[in-house]
Amino acid sequence: MTLQGDQVLLRTAARALIASMGREAAIARQLQQQLELLRTAVAKADADTLEAATLAVGRIALALDEARRQRRALVRQLGGSDDLTLSELDSSLPAECGEEFRQARASLRAAAEAAAREASIAQRVLRRAIASGDAFLQQLFSVNAPPGTTPESSGALLLDRTV
Repeated sequence: MTLQGDQVLLRTAARALIASMGREAAIARQLQQQLELLRTAVAKADADTLEAATLAVGRIALALDEARRQRRALVRQLGGSDDLTLSELDSSLPAECGEEFRQARASLRAAAEAAAREASIAQRVLRRAIASGDAFLQQLFSVNAPPGTTPESSGALLLDRTV
């Protein structure tokens, strides 16, 4: 193939990678939104929304995994290695793709970091809700529990409002 043909293939692959990164960032934002919804459902004790959000998180996680596989395949095609980071790949892309690539990389990083933060918060909220539920059940079935005891009256927290 000619040098000009190689450049066309490189630009095409670079644009495909940029588009793939954009799709992955959008999926990460969807994940963040569903995790926020899940957390809200726990706070409101809304079982239907909690179940729907949990199922959506599972579907989104599969889509995110597939988007990552596609991105890795394109990185391998462009850089020749599975271990190449997006930062390392930047210098080998055509100049006309550079700025768009850096913006897509920054957007993907921001979306991934936001989703990871929300996942961490949701995990703490869910752990606290489970612990509160366990404490309530222990108190409910305990011989020493006074009649009419509820999680609220016993001081159990359903949501960590400091988050």
